Amino acid sequence: MRLVDSKQAPRDQVGARVTIMRPAGPVIWRRSRADGSYASANDSRVLAGLGASVERPRVRVQWPDGRTEEWTDIAIDQYTTLVKGTGK
Repeated sequence: MRLVDSKQAPRDQVGARVTIMRPAGPVIWRRSRADGSYASANDSRVLAGLGASVERPRVRVQWPDGRTEEWTDIAIDQYTTLVKGTGK
């Protein structure tokens, strides 16, 4: 998942905290980050393995400014972009 501020200025929201709630299985927590070792950077997308799960998870994002949003219709097995202000 890529986490961005808006469609007009799609800046990555590094530092956002992501909670992935699966219908079956434990909750998964991730953080959007781009830090790495000296003079390097990492991909800021959030990746989470869902195992054999075929049901769509609920995804809650706590943005760096403290606001929280939730999405329930996230496709699995593909990259998606979550835009701040489009969740519930």
